[in-house]
Amino acid sequence: MVFMALILRPRLVSLGVDRKVIQSIDKAVNTATGIAALITVAAGVGLLLRLRWSHFDTFFDSGWGYAILLGIIAAIGAFVLGGIEQSTSARAASMSSGPPGGDNEAVLQLLDARVVRLQRLHALVVLVAVGSMASARFV
Repeated sequence: MVFMALILRPRLVSLGVDRKVIQSIDKAVNTATGIAALITVAAGVGLLLRLRWSHFDTFFDSGWGYAILLGIIAAIGAFVLGGIEQSTSARAASMSSGPPGGDNEAVLQLLDARVVRLQRLHALVVLVAVGSMASARFV
């Protein structure tokens, strides 16, 4: 997601690549990212429950628990943002297949701008989740 939001999409837009190509790439990346996020969150919750099942009363005795909690919240937030981004991107794709027109083009530009903002926010939240979980060992 970080690669798509910060590197690939801006390059494609600056090269003047057709909107339908970008939407097609967005759809493939969003699907793959969603599946990977679901697997990652499920595995993380499973590991957390397995490692801390008998010690939930000491979960917040160290910085580890707080860092992991921040990472879990950020990961769930990233998952939700990904869903919102995917639905906005799908709405833009369905509108782009309609008849061209002034109002339609203006709405498409607004939706494209919203997708870009959502992708950047999504990438930021993913980085927070990964960073907090990775740093939990050292806190």
